[in-house]
Amino acid sequence: MTKKNITLIAGFVMAAVFLGIYVFFRKDFVEKNYIAKVSESSASIGNLVEEYLLSAGKTDIPPYQVRSLLTSIMEAYPDTALTALSDSDYKIKEVNQKPYVNDKVVSAFQSEYSSGTIAPPDSQTPVFRVYTYKHEGKERSSGMYIFVKDIDQYKIAVAYPFVLEIKALTRLALEIILIIISVVIISSFIYILLGKREQGDDFEQETSRSFWQVAPESANNLYDDDDAFNELSGSSSDAYELSSDKISSMEISSIIDRIIEKSGALSIFLYSKNDENVMASIYGKDNGNAVKPGKILSDSIVKELSPAAAFLTNKSTTLVLPLKNKGSLVAALELKKDRPFNRADIRQLRALSLPLIEKIPLPEDEPELAYATYSADLNKDAHQRLIDKYHSNGNDFSIVFISCFTEMGELNQTQRDLALQFILPEIKKYIGRNDKIFKHGEYIALLMEDAGTSIANLTTQKINEILSKLRFKVDERHSFLVKPVFSIASTDSSIPPEKLAAHALKGMNSK
Repeated sequence: MTKKNITLIAGFVMAAVFLGIYVFFRKDFVEKNYIAKVSESSASIGNLVEEYLLSAGKTDIPPYQVRSLLTSIMEAYPDTALTALSDSDYKIKEVNQKPYVNDKVVSAFQSEYSSGTIAPPDSQTPVFRVYTYKHEGKERSSGMYIFVKDIDQYKIAVAYPFVLEIKALTRLALEIILIIISVVIISSFIYILLGKREQGDDFEQETSRSFWQVAPESANNLYDDDDAFNELSGSSSDAYELSSDKISSMEISSIIDRIIEKSGALSIFLYSKNDENVMASIYGKDNGNAVKPGKILSDSIVKELSPAAAFLTNKSTTLVLPLKNKGSLVAALELKKDRPFNRADIRQLRALSLPLIEKIPLPEDEPELAYATYSADLNKDAHQRLIDKYHSNGNDFSIVFISCFTEMGELNQTQRDLALQFILPEIKKYIGRNDKIFKHGEYIALLMEDAGTSIANLTTQKINEILSKLRFKVDERHSFLVKPVFSIASTDSSIPPEKLAAHALKGMNSK
């Protein structure tokens, strides 16, 4: 299940739960507030009638005065739906009603009121009655909160319909909007967390994407200065010469010295995996002195390195760090210190050891990884496998086209091939274990598995950042910086998977 689907499901579930809890509890509060309001209104009406009788000084009020009194009450208190004045024996003298109150409701009310069972007099809590009736062939109902006030030789009944004022409705709407906003914020947080997990942000867990993606993201925080970063990334200001002679790489010893300097390790050994799956040291230093190669790494440790991100022994004072290329174990670094290694140490050592991957000879039974998946054209079988996977489980994938030579002037094929010896390994540092690199005309094509638009954009940003630092020298007078151009097409952007390649190519041609 994709992170988008997980986030949507979590959002719907949270919205349903929050709104259910809100309705369950808020409903009682709304009703209580309304009852408190009409209770206060009915008390005021009782006082008004009492004052009227006192001022009139009459024991028996004429019918026209009773009618006038009830009309005045309903005008002064517009929330009322129905009022009735009776004697002490519940014999009704006059009933007044709002136009929207059905006559059948009034008749049912009068019948129940006259029996003296409708509500206890002077109660602070109203009685709720629901009256059903037929109107135009349809059965309808009308609910009312009813108070009865005992005033001298009279009784007055006041009925209120349950209605929500504009102010109450506005408050409820704002509260529901606040709940929805909270669900959106929480869902966004879940989406971000899932995105970070997919990008391999936790270096202690092996994910479906190579740890190459982890170290470069944090590399800028691991080096003391920009020069150190340039030195380690192989992208310093010195230009690579595009001649037919093989260009020399940074010596392993200089990288090891850099690691010792930054980590404070007392001893360090670099092990390489040979064709018998045995790991023997090809370089070592102990207390600053070079150690003869040939030290064998324990078989039990070698077995742990393939699935592990790091291996700590001797109370965490000895660290064995696996060096993997596209998920395959090719070498290992063993370091010892006088204090335990912590999380920050391991993150730094991972970044510092990146350049070693390219310098260690691969076993004879493994192809040169820099060109292992670089073929003559975009592989249709690999593309079709991703399409089939997308249709079966919904996992997003992306196609990225990269143009590296547009701004580099006229280069012949030999010069381009030599430049690719440096460009391709840099690209491979930032793509996933199952991602593939192909040639498509003059472009480099990436098939990125389990990667939507956000991951593809993040990857191209990192690739652009490192490739833009590469400078190639064509001759004594001309050198060029790489200015890569990217075009991305992803299945999470409403593009049919079968048309991703054409869409990405169209985007490249339009740039």
